[in-house]
Amino acid sequence: MAPSTRRSYALAWKKYANFCEITGVTLTFPVDVSSLALFVAELAAEGLKHSTIQTTLSGISYLHQLYNKNNPVTTFLIKKLLLGIKKTQAHSSQDQRKPIDYQLLCQSLHLLPQCTAPQETVMYSAIFTLAYFACMRMGEVVLSTEEAHAALISQLTFQWEQGVTPTFLLRMKSFKFSKDRKVTLRIRPHQGPACPVSWLCKYLLDRPHGSYYLFCHPDGRPVTRKQVSDVLSRVVVLAGLDARSFGSHSFRIGRCTDLMQAGLSDAQIRTHGRWASNAFRVYVRPDVVEC
Repeated sequence: MAPSTRRSYALAWKKYANFCEITGVTLTFPVDVSSLALFVAELAAEGLKHSTIQTTLSGISYLHQLYNKNNPVTTFLIKKLLLGIKKTQAHSSQDQRKPIDYQLLCQSLHLLPQCTAPQETVMYSAIFTLAYFACMRMGEVVLSTEEAHAALISQLTFQWEQGVTPTFLLRMKSFKFSKDRKVTLRIRPHQGPACPVSWLCKYLLDRPHGSYYLFCHPDGRPVTRKQVSDVLSRVVVLAGLDARSFGSHSFRIGRCTDLMQAGLSDAQIRTHGRWASNAFRVYVRPDVVEC
Protein backbone atom coordinates (compact mmCIF):
# COMPACT_ATOMS: atom_id res chain seq x y z
CA MET A 1 0.00 0.00 0.00
CA ALA A 2 1.29 3.44 -0.91
CA PRO A 3 2.24 5.70 2.04
CA SER A 4 -0.28 8.33 0.91
CA THR A 5 -3.06 5.72 0.91
CA ARG A 6 -2.05 4.53 4.37
CA ARG A 7 -2.19 8.11 5.68
CA SER A 8 -5.58 8.65 4.03
CA TYR A 9 -7.01 5.51 5.64
CA ALA A 10 -5.63 6.45 9.07
CA LEU A 11 -7.18 9.90 8.75
CA ALA A 12 -10.53 8.35 7.83
CA TRP A 13 -10.64 6.39 11.08
CA LYS A 14 -9.55 9.44 13.06
CA LYS A 15 -12.38 11.45 11.50
CA TYR A 16 -14.91 8.81 12.50
CA ALA A 17 -13.53 8.54 16.03
CA ASN A 18 -13.63 12.31 16.39
CA PHE A 19 -17.23 12.36 15.14
CA CYS A 20 -18.19 9.81 17.80
CA GLU A 21 -16.53 11.86 20.53
CA ILE A 22 -18.25 15.09 19.48
CA THR A 23 -21.74 13.62 19.02
CA GLY A 24 -21.69 11.12 21.88
CA VAL A 25 -22.01 8.12 19.56
CA THR A 26 -20.42 4.98 21.04
CA LEU A 27 -17.20 4.08 19.21
CA THR A 28 -17.19 0.37 18.44
CA PHE A 29 -15.27 -2.00 16.18
CA PRO A 30 -16.68 -3.35 14.00
CA VAL A 31 -18.51 -0.10 13.39
CA ASP A 32 -22.26 -0.10 13.96
CA VAL A 33 -24.15 0.49 10.69
CA SER A 34 -26.54 3.08 12.14
CA SER A 35 -23.61 5.02 13.64
CA LEU A 36 -21.81 4.96 10.31
CA ALA A 37 -24.97 6.24 8.60
CA LEU A 38 -25.04 9.22 10.99
CA PHE A 39 -21.37 9.85 10.19
CA VAL A 40 -22.03 9.81 6.44
CA ALA A 41 -24.98 12.18 6.88
CA GLU A 42 -22.79 14.57 8.88
CA LEU A 43 -20.09 14.56 6.18
CA ALA A 44 -22.71 15.36 3.56
CA ALA A 45 -24.14 18.14 5.74
CA GLU A 46 -20.66 19.67 5.97
CA GLY A 47 -20.65 19.97 2.18
CA LEU A 48 -18.24 17.13 1.35
CA LYS A 49 -18.64 15.73 -2.14
CA HIS A 50 -19.84 12.18 -2.74
CA SER A 51 -16.38 11.16 -3.99
CA THR A 52 -14.70 12.53 -0.85
CA ILE A 53 -17.15 10.72 1.42
CA GLN A 54 -16.54 7.51 -0.49
CA THR A 55 -12.77 7.90 -0.06
CA THR A 56 -13.26 8.31 3.69
CA LEU A 57 -15.41 5.19 3.83
CA SER A 58 -12.77 3.27 1.90
CA GLY A 59 -10.43 3.74 4.85
CA ILE A 60 -13.01 2.41 7.30
CA SER A 61 -13.82 -0.46 4.94
CA TYR A 62 -10.13 -1.41 4.68
CA LEU A 63 -9.79 -1.76 8.45
CA HIS A 64 -12.73 -4.16 8.58
CA GLN A 65 -11.33 -6.25 5.74
CA LEU A 66 -7.90 -6.25 7.36
CA TYR A 67 -9.27 -7.71 10.62
CA ASN A 68 -11.82 -9.94 8.87
CA LYS A 69 -14.82 -8.16 10.41
CA ASN A 70 -18.29 -7.61 9.01
CA ASN A 71 -17.97 -4.58 6.77
CA PRO A 72 -20.66 -1.92 7.46
CA VAL A 73 -19.63 0.08 4.37
CA THR A 74 -20.98 -2.62 2.04
CA THR A 75 -24.40 -2.85 3.71
CA PHE A 76 -27.63 -1.96 1.93
CA LEU A 77 -28.26 1.10 4.14
CA ILE A 78 -24.88 2.74 3.49
CA LYS A 79 -25.00 1.99 -0.25
CA LYS A 80 -28.45 3.57 -0.54
CA LEU A 81 -27.36 6.55 1.55
CA LEU A 82 -24.36 7.14 -0.72
CA LEU A 83 -26.54 6.81 -3.81
CA GLY A 84 -28.96 9.39 -2.40
CA ILE A 85 -26.11 11.81 -1.68
CA LYS A 86 -24.73 11.35 -5.18
CA LYS A 87 -28.11 12.06 -6.80
CA THR A 88 -28.77 15.06 -4.58
CA GLN A 89 -25.40 16.62 -5.32
CA ALA A 90 -25.82 15.96 -9.04
CA HIS A 91 -29.06 17.96 -9.03
CA SER A 92 -27.59 20.85 -7.05
CA SER A 93 -24.20 21.57 -8.62
CA GLN A 94 -24.86 25.27 -7.96
CA ASP A 95 -24.53 26.00 -4.26
CA GLN A 96 -28.00 27.04 -3.06
CA ARG A 97 -27.12 28.18 0.45
CA LYS A 98 -28.01 31.82 1.00
CA PRO A 99 -25.42 34.35 2.17
CA ILE A 100 -25.23 36.05 5.53
CA ASP A 101 -24.13 39.47 4.33
CA TYR A 102 -23.08 42.34 6.59
CA GLN A 103 -26.63 43.58 7.10
CA LEU A 104 -27.91 40.14 8.11
CA LEU A 105 -24.83 39.65 10.31
CA CYS A 106 -25.69 42.79 12.29
CA GLN A 107 -29.30 41.66 12.59
CA SER A 108 -28.12 38.24 13.81
CA LEU A 109 -25.98 39.81 16.53
CA HIS A 110 -29.00 41.83 17.67
CA LEU A 111 -31.12 38.66 17.91
CA LEU A 112 -28.49 36.40 19.52
CA PRO A 113 -29.37 37.26 23.14
CA GLN A 114 -32.82 35.74 22.52
CA CYS A 115 -31.31 32.49 21.16
CA THR A 116 -28.45 31.68 23.55
CA ALA A 117 -27.68 31.57 27.24
CA PRO A 118 -26.56 35.00 28.56
CA GLN A 119 -23.03 33.77 29.28
CA GLU A 120 -22.63 32.49 25.70
CA THR A 121 -24.01 35.42 23.69
CA VAL A 122 -20.62 37.15 23.50
CA MET A 123 -18.94 33.88 22.48
CA TYR A 124 -21.31 33.26 19.58
CA SER A 125 -21.04 36.93 18.55
CA ALA A 126 -17.26 36.49 18.34
CA ILE A 127 -17.70 33.28 16.31
CA PHE A 128 -20.16 34.90 13.88
CA THR A 129 -18.06 38.01 13.26
CA LEU A 130 -14.78 36.10 12.96
CA ALA A 131 -16.26 33.63 10.46
CA TYR A 132 -17.66 36.50 8.38
CA PHE A 133 -14.80 39.00 8.33
CA ALA A 134 -12.02 36.40 8.05
CA CYS A 135 -14.04 34.52 5.40
CA MET A 136 -13.50 31.28 7.33
CA ARG A 137 -15.09 27.87 7.01
CA MET A 138 -16.85 27.07 10.27
CA GLY A 139 -14.69 23.97 10.66
CA GLU A 140 -11.70 26.32 10.83
CA VAL A 141 -13.31 28.34 13.64
CA VAL A 142 -14.76 25.63 15.88
CA LEU A 143 -14.50 21.86 16.26
CA SER A 144 -15.90 19.65 13.48
CA THR A 145 -15.04 16.25 12.02
CA GLU A 146 -11.86 17.88 10.66
CA GLU A 147 -10.36 18.18 14.14
CA ALA A 148 -6.96 19.41 12.90
CA HIS A 149 -8.49 22.53 11.31
CA ALA A 150 -10.20 24.02 14.39
CA ALA A 151 -8.68 27.27 15.70
CA LEU A 152 -6.59 26.96 18.87
CA ILE A 153 -6.08 29.62 21.52
CA SER A 154 -2.31 29.29 20.99
CA GLN A 155 -2.72 30.40 17.37
CA LEU A 156 -4.26 33.76 18.31
CA THR A 157 -2.16 36.77 19.27
CA PHE A 158 -3.12 40.39 19.93
CA GLN A 159 -1.03 43.04 18.20
CA TRP A 160 -1.09 46.62 19.39
CA GLU A 161 1.44 49.41 19.16
CA GLN A 162 0.99 53.09 19.93
CA GLY A 163 -0.41 54.85 16.90
CA VAL A 164 -1.21 51.53 15.18
CA THR A 165 -4.69 50.04 14.85
CA PRO A 166 -5.03 47.04 17.22
CA THR A 167 -5.47 43.73 15.42
CA PHE A 168 -5.60 40.02 16.12
CA LEU A 169 -3.34 37.61 14.24
CA LEU A 170 -4.63 34.07 13.74
CA ARG A 171 -1.97 31.63 12.53
CA MET A 172 -3.64 28.84 10.58
CA LYS A 173 -1.44 25.76 10.43
CA SER A 174 -4.01 23.59 8.68
CA PHE A 175 -7.15 24.23 6.68
CA LYS A 176 -9.08 22.65 3.82
CA PHE A 177 -6.88 22.37 0.71
CA SER A 178 -3.95 23.94 2.62
CA LYS A 179 -1.48 21.30 1.40
CA ASP A 180 0.93 22.18 4.25
CA ARG A 181 0.60 25.90 3.44
CA LYS A 182 0.50 28.04 6.59
CA VAL A 183 -1.40 31.33 6.58
CA THR A 184 -1.72 34.15 9.10
CA LEU A 185 -5.03 36.01 9.12
CA ARG A 186 -5.02 39.63 10.26
CA ILE A 187 -8.33 40.48 11.91
CA ARG A 188 -8.83 44.24 11.88
CA PRO A 189 -11.38 46.41 13.71
CA HIS A 190 -14.49 47.51 11.84
CA GLN A 191 -16.86 50.30 12.71
CA GLY A 192 -20.33 49.35 13.82
CA PRO A 193 -21.86 46.61 15.98
CA ALA A 194 -20.13 43.73 14.17
CA CYS A 195 -16.48 44.57 14.94
CA PRO A 196 -14.66 41.20 15.21
CA VAL A 197 -11.82 42.65 17.30
CA SER A 198 -14.25 44.11 19.83
CA TRP A 199 -16.21 40.86 20.16
CA LEU A 200 -13.03 38.78 20.45
CA CYS A 201 -11.72 41.04 23.22
CA LYS A 202 -15.00 40.74 25.15
CA TYR A 203 -15.02 36.96 24.74
CA LEU A 204 -11.39 36.48 25.79
CA LEU A 205 -11.93 38.46 29.01
CA ASP A 206 -14.22 35.72 30.35
CA ARG A 207 -12.93 32.73 28.38
CA PRO A 208 -12.39 29.72 30.70
CA HIS A 209 -8.88 28.35 31.11
CA GLY A 210 -7.90 24.78 30.31
CA SER A 211 -9.18 24.22 26.78
CA TYR A 212 -6.68 24.56 23.94
CA TYR A 213 -9.44 25.26 21.42
CA LEU A 214 -10.06 28.96 20.82
CA PHE A 215 -13.81 28.75 21.39
CA CYS A 216 -15.13 26.82 24.36
CA HIS A 217 -18.16 26.86 26.63
CA PRO A 218 -17.97 28.17 30.21
CA ASP A 219 -17.39 24.58 31.42
CA GLY A 220 -14.41 24.21 29.06
CA ARG A 221 -16.06 21.99 26.44
CA PRO A 222 -15.11 22.99 22.87
CA VAL A 223 -17.80 24.58 20.73
CA THR A 224 -18.79 22.36 17.81
CA ARG A 225 -19.93 23.18 14.32
CA LYS A 226 -23.31 21.55 14.99
CA GLN A 227 -23.87 23.79 18.01
CA VAL A 228 -23.12 26.89 15.93
CA SER A 229 -25.51 25.66 13.21
CA ASP A 230 -28.27 25.09 15.78
CA VAL A 231 -27.89 28.60 17.22
CA LEU A 232 -27.77 30.10 13.73
CA SER A 233 -30.98 28.29 12.79
CA ARG A 234 -32.79 29.81 15.78
CA VAL A 235 -31.49 33.27 14.87
CA VAL A 236 -32.56 32.92 11.24
CA VAL A 237 -36.07 31.79 12.21
CA LEU A 238 -36.37 34.72 14.61
CA ALA A 239 -35.38 37.01 11.72
CA GLY A 240 -38.33 35.66 9.76
CA LEU A 241 -36.24 33.67 7.26
CA ASP A 242 -36.19 30.00 6.21
CA ALA A 243 -33.56 28.23 8.32
CA ARG A 244 -33.21 25.53 5.64
CA SER A 245 -31.66 28.10 3.29
CA PHE A 246 -28.83 29.01 5.67
CA GLY A 247 -25.91 27.15 7.22
CA SER A 248 -22.68 27.88 9.02
CA HIS A 249 -21.01 28.27 5.60
CA SER A 250 -23.34 31.20 4.89
CA PHE A 251 -20.90 33.54 6.65
CA ARG A 252 -18.16 32.71 4.14
CA ILE A 253 -20.64 32.96 1.26
CA GLY A 254 -21.89 36.32 2.53
CA ARG A 255 -18.41 37.79 2.92
CA CYS A 256 -17.47 36.62 -0.57
CA THR A 257 -20.64 38.19 -1.97
CA ASP A 258 -20.04 41.48 -0.14
CA LEU A 259 -16.42 41.66 -1.34
CA MET A 260 -17.50 41.10 -4.92
CA GLN A 261 -20.19 43.74 -4.56
CA ALA A 262 -17.59 46.15 -3.14
CA GLY A 263 -15.61 45.83 -6.37
CA LEU A 264 -12.64 43.75 -5.23
CA SER A 265 -10.81 41.88 -7.96
CA ASP A 266 -10.86 38.10 -8.31
CA ALA A 267 -7.24 37.97 -7.14
CA GLN A 268 -8.04 39.97 -3.98
CA ILE A 269 -11.00 37.75 -3.13
CA ARG A 270 -8.94 34.60 -3.73
CA THR A 271 -6.34 35.87 -1.29
CA HIS A 272 -8.94 36.89 1.30
CA GLY A 273 -10.64 33.50 1.28
CA ARG A 274 -7.51 31.41 0.62
CA TRP A 275 -8.88 30.05 -2.64
CA ALA A 276 -6.36 28.62 -5.11
CA SER A 277 -8.70 29.27 -8.04
CA ASN A 278 -11.85 31.21 -8.90
CA ALA A 279 -13.96 28.51 -7.24
CA PHE A 280 -15.39 31.22 -5.00
CA ARG A 281 -17.58 32.34 -7.90
CA VAL A 282 -20.02 29.51 -7.14
CA TYR A 283 -20.86 31.45 -3.97
CA VAL A 284 -21.75 34.71 -5.69
CA ARG A 285 -25.51 35.06 -5.83
CA PRO A 286 -26.81 36.73 -9.03
CA ASP A 287 -29.87 37.97 -7.13
CA VAL A 288 -27.61 39.76 -4.63
CA VAL A 289 -24.68 41.07 -6.64
CA GLU A 290 -25.23 43.76 -9.26
CA CYS A 291 -23.00 43.29 -12.31
